[in-house]
Amino acid sequence: MEINIGITGGGTPISLNVELTEEQLTQAVEAALAGGGVLTLRGTDGTLVMVPPAALGYIRTAQNDRQRVGFGFA
Repeated sequence: MEINIGITGGGTPISLNVELTEEQLTQAVEAALAGGGVLTLRGTDGTLVMVPPAALGYIRTAQNDRQRVGFGFA
């Protein structure tokens, strides 16, 4: 799943592909917000992103769908 994390006071959102379900992502965000910890996510390419809850502006998700190449006539 592709996610974009908006940072308060920041310009460009952080983009990351993760192997999480929406439910797993929601649980991770809620745990970070409730516990005052840091939201830690690892991308499919190994990128580690850590965001303090106070800096979270928004999180937008999109499913990774493979785009078809060609005309696709049946």
